[in-house]
Formats: sequence, structure tokens, C-alpha cells
Amino acid sequence: MRIIFLGSPQCVVPILENLLDLKSYQTVAVISQPAKSKGRSKTLVDPPVALYAKAKKIKVLQPEKTSDEFFLKELRELKPDICITAAYGKILSKNLLQIPTRATINIHPSLLPKYRGATPVQSALFDGEKTTGITILFTVFELDAGNIIIQKKFPIENNECSEDLLARLFRTSSPMLEDALNTLSRDNNFKGIPQEIKDVTFCHKIVKNKGVVNWNQENTKIYNQYRALKPWPGSYTFFNKKRIILEEVKIEELETNNIEKRGPGSLHFMVKTKNLLVETKNGFIRIIALKPEGKKKVSSTQFWHGLQSKKQTHFNFEHE
Repeated sequence: MRIIFLGSPQCVVPILENLLDLKSYQTVAVISQPAKSKGRSKTLVDPPVALYAKAKKIKVLQPEKTSDEFFLKELRELKPDICITAAYGKILSKNLLQIPTRATINIHPSLLPKYRGATPVQSALFDGEKTTGITILFTVFELDAGNIIIQKKFPIENNECSEDLLARLFRTSSPMLEDALNTLSRDNNFKGIPQEIKDVTFCHKIVKNKGVVNWNQENTKIYNQYRALKPWPGSYTFFNKKRIILEEVKIEELETNNIEKRGPGSLHFMVKTKNLLVETKNGFIRIIALKPEGKKKVSSTQFWHGLQSKKQTHFNFEHE
């Protein structure tokens, strides 16, 4: 069967890499997002999937829109049986979906019908989920609504952030993808399992200001927010009218009964253990590393010792 892979970020490169090793299938082309300008020089840089495919001498298409007629003509000429999408980053046109002779399928990092949409991993972490999964499904012209081909559940590790969890899910999806392809090649009448409409949920929209920390919340909520939004847009707070990005944090597990409470957002530096703690609604968050606006990343100890005054020190919820 002739395969075309659609993807863009680094986390799905292992899927393409394993796809190329499958002897029963021929990957005839890769579709990825267009190159984007980076840095002050505005140099055009391809997304990681395109870079990898070009290094492997595979044909790469990078349309601005999947409805572009010249692109669709090129795609038809490749005569794909199956198109596979994984974090491609663009909406597929109806005309594109009609081109593969067998199907277009998608690798989605959630247990559909839960968390349809573009941010399933971030949303699962935000909500404090303990499990997630990979769903391989038929692609239809409705958001993540196609029938399920294969699905597998995975635990979420306590300290995993979105970047690491997403990479792990995609990395472990390759055996599932091979099983899905084998099913589709064996049985032309296989239609998959319809999703339960009553169980459908959608992802949180991730915008930059979603990263601001409200210290009046419980420490588990603040920690889940940090995990969900790392690396983008990151969790941040304000100090002396400057934004502070929380680079590394943990829920404090040390003895804190003797600390005099001053209210959520208050900073406490533990001299003996060199721990910087921030009060929350029900406990403390330990700051390990942070990045003040316009400066380099520093340890919490460096940050504390660099303060001019250490009286009534606290993080603010907004730019005051």
C-alpha cells in the first residue's frame, strides 16, 4: 500500500522513522507545514518532519493550504492508498480526504471521544487526569469525530509535563499504527467503531494569558497548570511589576508546619534546605528554577539572594 504521512513537529518524527521500516508499506511522500522564518536573520527553517524526510530523500510537500489546487494535483499523481496524520497542524480539505483510495487516518493523543481538538495532552494534565491514551481513527470532515480503528490506554506519570507526555505517547504509537494499517489492508470493509456521542468532550483553548498563576488555588491545581503549559506558554507570575516564568516547580513535601503563614503568593526561603516556597490556598509550591523577565534562568536560591529586600515578599497574580 502507498502511504503519505502528514506531520510537522519533532515529537512525531519517530512515527515516520518507524513507518519507513515497514516492508509491507511504501511511504511515497511526506506533507508538512511550510518553512517559517526564525531569528533576527529571518532565515527560513523547515519543521522537523520535513527536515527528516528531506534527509531521507523522500518527496516533501509543504502547502500553505490543503485546498490549494496545485498541491491537490501533486497529491493525486502520487496515488496514495492511505494518508496518515499526526500533529500536522492544518485542517484537511474535503478534496484532500477524497484522494486516498482506502482512507485518511489520524493518530490522536487521547482516549477519544474524550478531549477532541488540538490540545488533548495539555487538557488532560490541566484536569489532573491519571490516564490518557492513543486513538487511531478514520479522519472525517468533523473534528476528531471519525470511527475508532484502534485505541490503547497509558498511565500519566506524576511529574510528566505536556512536552514529555506528548513525545512518549507518539513514540509508543508505532506498533498500534502497524496494527491499524494491517487491519485496513486485510479488510476493505472495515469501518471501525463509532464514538459514543454522549461521552464527547473538547480540549481547553491554550492562550498565552492562561499561564498566569493564581496562588489562591490549591497547590495541585497550580502544579497541574505548570505541567500542562510547559514549555508553552509556561506558568508565570509577577514580582515588582516584572513577569517571572516558573521554569521548574514541585509540590512541597517537606515539613512546613512551623512556617508562619502570610497568605497565598507569599515567599518563604528555608535557609537550612535552601528551598524557596510559595504559599497557596492549601499548602506550598516549591520553586526550583525561574526566569525573571529580560534575564537568564536562575535557581531559586540565586533569585532569593539577589533580592534587595526580603521583607513581606510575595508574588502577584497580575501585573500591578
